[in-house]
Amino acid sequence: MSSREDLYPSRQLDRPEWLERQDPVLYRQDLEAAPVAPELMARFERDGYMVLPELFSPQEVAVLRAELDRLRQDPEVLASDEAIREPQSGALRSLFEIHKSNPLFARVAGMRVSPRWLASFWAAIFTSISRA
Repeated sequence: MSSREDLYPSRQLDRPEWLERQDPVLYRQDLEAAPVAPELMARFERDGYMVLPELFSPQEVAVLRAELDRLRQDPEVLASDEAIREPQSGALRSLFEIHKSNPLFARVAGMRVSPRWLASFWAAIFTSISRA
């Protein structure tokens, strides 16, 4: 079991309760230099989420989900300090810094979104999967 403390009180309450954010939504202030439109960044700061329709195809989502399913069952991942697990069931709840420990998610985290880049990214992913 992870030695990392779950610092989110909302996951420790018996019933839902409105809590103020502990951390900022956006750490950068130069929205003009952000990798997406400033309006999207402002909406993300306001709403806490961003929707980029069709960023990934259904086939690409299937690859990401398969990797997540694998990680949920990996004893080494579940025992890592980056894993936060449900207290009763032990199910994986959160996996911190996944982009540092997993090659697939490292590539996703480092990507610059352009159709040409995405095509080469997924070609490399599918090539490596077919070789495995």
